[in-house]
Amino acid sequence: MQIVVDDDQYSTISDAYLRKVLPAIVRSLIATDLVSFDPHKITETDINIVYRICFTVFANIEDMGGFNNNGRRFVAHLAFAGEPVDPAQLIMSWKRVALHGRLDDEIIIEAIKAAAV
Repeated sequence: MQIVVDDDQYSTISDAYLRKVLPAIVRSLIATDLVSFDPHKITETDINIVYRICFTVFANIEDMGGFNNNGRRFVAHLAFAGEPVDPAQLIMSWKRVALHGRLDDEIIIEAIKAAAV
């Protein structure tokens, strides 16, 4: 398997990934009955709830501080495979803000509206 470090390609793929995952997170929140989003009247509170949860998750995935396991330090790296079964290559980037750095009001509003459908 080949590992390809390509910031431009990773940026495009991670943007598509973010736009797929955010509505899934919003749907999960809605299913808990802890929140209720009106896609026709999205409030600042709605945006902040989604932002805080998603920022925490994605920033931790992209955190270079790593974590310890059995006395060894590990760092999580998100990689994408073009072919999910026995991929020939993994596409990665060393830029650590591809996901949490893209979270803004516009993409969160888009996710809330998509989840409400």
